[in-house]
Amino acid sequence: LLSNLVEEGTITLDQPIALFLPDTLKKNEELSKITFQMLANHTSGLPRLPDNLDKVKGFNENDPYKTYDKKALY
Repeated sequence: LLSNLVEEGTITLDQPIALFLPDTLKKNEELSKITFQMLANHTSGLPRLPDNLDKVKGFNENDPYKTYDKKALY
């Protein structure tokens, strides 16, 4: 998907991901440093899984994102 967006000219790999996040997250200084290139080559410093994944009501180890919604994400 990322390569499609780059080929279409929708994004560039050196763009900060914060440009495409909700306004409340755009102000986060750490997120403003992360580019699509960093996401693509796993050097962004973001964790593999959200810290609160297993704390969401209805968490199921076999389908961990089943009940993970926008409220849990933000």
